[in-house]
Amino acid sequence: MGHTRKRHYNQYSLAFKLHAILLSSQQGVLAKDVASSLGIHPIMLYRWCMEYRKESLFTHPLMKNHQMEKPSKEKKPVSPEKLKLAKANAHIKKLEKKLARSEEDIEILKKFERFLKEDP
Repeated sequence: MGHTRKRHYNQYSLAFKLHAILLSSQQGVLAKDVASSLGIHPIMLYRWCMEYRKESLFTHPLMKNHQMEKPSKEKKPVSPEKLKLAKANAHIKKLEKKLARSEEDIEILKKFERFLKEDP
């Protein structure tokens, strides 16, 4: 019988969720861009926003700092430079992953080339 691996699910703190909601509620900011800069799926961000409007947003009970805290009504403006920087950092991470994958491919091709030289 095969072994099944336990799935790992990210658990985000309430502060992180509220920060993401605040960022996405800024005028002229796309929720898709905020989600990609934070490294989460856009649907998750939409769900958090919907839960926040219904006042049912929570964190996992086993997490540290799981007190329900509501942000103040006044929204803190997020500078476009910070959003641009976060987007650039996400793009850099994506490119680094691509580079690592390409380097692995090159190593595999080198091994294959040596294998072809050895085997007549």
